[in-house]
Amino acid sequence: MNPINSSLFIRADADAKIGTGHIMRCIAFGEAWKEHCGNVFIISNCNNNSIIAKIKSNGFNFISIQDIYPNSADIQITLKIINEHSEGKSWVLIDGYDFDLEYQNCIKENGNNLLVIDDIAHLKNYNADIIVNQNINGNEFNYSCNNKTKLLLGSSYAIIRDDFMNYNMSSVRKFSNPSNLLITLGGSNPYNFSKTLVTILNDFNYRKLNIKVITGSFSGHTNINFNSSYHELNYIEILPSDMPELMEWADIAISSGGSTPWELAFMGLPAFVICFAENQIKTMDSLHNYGSVINLGWYSAIKKEQLLIQMNNLLQDELLRKKMSKLGKDLIDGMGRFRIIENMNKYNSL
Repeated sequence: MNPINSSLFIRADADAKIGTGHIMRCIAFGEAWKEHCGNVFIISNCNNNSIIAKIKSNGFNFISIQDIYPNSADIQITLKIINEHSEGKSWVLIDGYDFDLEYQNCIKENGNNLLVIDDIAHLKNYNADIIVNQNINGNEFNYSCNNKTKLLLGSSYAIIRDDFMNYNMSSVRKFSNPSNLLITLGGSNPYNFSKTLVTILNDFNYRKLNIKVITGSFSGHTNINFNSSYHELNYIEILPSDMPELMEWADIAISSGGSTPWELAFMGLPAFVICFAENQIKTMDSLHNYGSVINLGWYSAIKKEQLLIQMNNLLQDELLRKKMSKLGKDLIDGMGRFRIIENMNKYNSL
């Protein structure tokens, strides 16, 4: 890979509403950029200490922003940071549903190259040099953009961070005697749904489970009485770097339908997924049809008995778990961010 040799400016947020998925994949992309290309500046409305610590531990420059778009202060501060630290025609990465065409135009009119990470093609028009949709069904979306825009669509562009790349090199998954269940519902744990799942699992009597529930960075979770003396339950508040170890520990997982399923696939961990946002439904259906996850569907429609039976069926079916694991690893090889950088490098040479 030929280095671009310039700074990358990232604009992405994390809060209790949108969770942490946008900024975590930007951190992952920044890791690859810093290794091969240059400095990384992350401009963000993020007040979570563990995420900020992760950003700074990578040697990134973190700039906190409080007044976010459509407040005009957002784009003013962002452009000021870019212009003060830019080395020639720098690349800007934006990741978030609120950064509309007007925001993109401001970046482009400033003379910068623009990379947009997007999941749902929700805008009528895009003004970007490169658009990335890392989802398995990314090529099904219709992006209205100019004919010079490069579209990088599909799971070959999935962005996996160093924590997983470094950890997975030596991990070998075991499939016999499964009993370890990981519950991870994202940074915001929508509707405190982990509480609902734990309540349901009180009545899982098919086998003893060791259950670890990850408390999201913004979840404000509430511990509940776990009535079963049969299972072991632990709530875990983790740093981002702890996730690969927990995914290796687990035999199966229950996950939200955001960005975590790509990490689960990379780690070869069979999983159930739950949709908490409309924009997750089609993607999780596609991933279910592919075979690396079982999509439980919309969170409020999940039935207790159905979930208990599906849990037991997956735990009993070693061949199915092996198949799901292999399909996941085949789908996500962890090289997506480097493919994106290669395309950015080619774009610069045009």
